[in-house]
Amino acid sequence: MGMENAVLQNDKASVKFRRNSNTLVDLGTGIIIFGFWSIIKLATYTILDIPIYDLSVYDDLDQSDLPLIMAMLYAMLAADVLVRIIVGLNARAEGRGKSRSSLYLIFNVWMILFGLFSVGSLVWECFEAGYTETLFDLLLMLFMEASSLAITIEVYAAALSVRRYKIKELRRRYKLRAG
Repeated sequence: MGMENAVLQNDKASVKFRRNSNTLVDLGTGIIIFGFWSIIKLATYTILDIPIYDLSVYDDLDQSDLPLIMAMLYAMLAADVLVRIIVGLNARAEGRGKSRSSLYLIFNVWMILFGLFSVGSLVWECFEAGYTETLFDLLLMLFMEASSLAITIEVYAAALSVRRYKIKELRRRYKLRAG
């Protein structure tokens, strides 16, 4: 719907539509890759026996709580990856001209809000860490989270632009048929 005509047209709106459609395909893939990056990161921490969190911060927790905490962590990771796959695949499909439900955009907004919280938390941690050995790790995590946030924002903006173009194209076609 609109995609066929946009390929033949070189007006500013059609060019922007094609660019945003390509953006949805490319960045949809990026969102999926960031989901798998989370799995790789957690697997690396587990294999290399790098602590994921510091139990000394939580005085009331002991080692017997570790399996429950790990199960919750893996469940949250699985949910994050699932949401990223849903958003990524739907963004790619919409970028290729298929009509998609708005549900993936709602998930995308959720990811944007979570990303804003994550970036804010990491910035705060960087200021608290000062010039310590953990600062580099925090800055690296901040870079990854900020990159993921930028991608999700760009996908949302591109999807809205593609949808606005399709609506305008439908209205234009309707007016041509009615008139």
